[in-house]
Formats: sequence, C-alpha cells, structure tokens
Amino acid sequence: ENEKRVVDLKHRLDRLMIHQLNALIAVDKFRDAIAESQLQMSQILKREEDAVDQEAKYSASVEDIISRRHSEPNFCSNVEETVSETVTCLISHEDAANRPGLLVISQDKI
Repeated sequence: ENEKRVVDLKHRLDRLMIHQLNALIAVDKFRDAIAESQLQMSQILKREEDAVDQEAKYSASVEDIISRRHSEPNFCSNVEETVSETVTCLISHEDAANRPGLLVISQDKI
C-alpha cells in the first residue's frame, strides 16, 4: 500500500514539474512578446517624432514663404525664375538622351 502511494506521489510530482516547466515557457514567451511590443512602440514613437519634425520644418518653410512674399516685392518673380531654371536643368535634352521616354519641356513653355 505504501509503495503504491509512493508511486502515485511520484507521478503527481512529475505532473507538477511538467506544469511548472510549461508555466516557465509561457512566461518566457510573454516576456519576449512584451519586449517585441516595446520595440515596435519605440519605433512608432520615433516615426511620429520624425513626422512632427518634418511638419514643423514644412510649416516654418510655408510661414517663411508667406512672410517673404509680403515683405519682398520681387519674391514671387524670383521663385518663378528659380523654378524655371530648376525645371530647365532637370528636364534638359541631355537628360532626355539618357532617359528614354522622359518628357522634354522647352524653356518657352515654362
């Protein structure tokens, strides 16, 4: 009777140890999931901070353009000349020769 009881207790102990190991594995998986979530959250926050920085730069540029438009009488024509020069530079015949299918806009169309 005692031997049977000892064997039964050993089986119970084995099952408890298996449950304990499964619980430890589950805890490790949970910790890994938390670490992954924290990494993803920090990446999302970094992207949001970058987006806020970009928005601030854009807003500052727009505000600068608006204030310069009001304070500098020739600002708009200077911008038009700069855009015209840039487009001419970017879309030159040399570029068109190197990039088949590129639309070439002549200076007088700008």
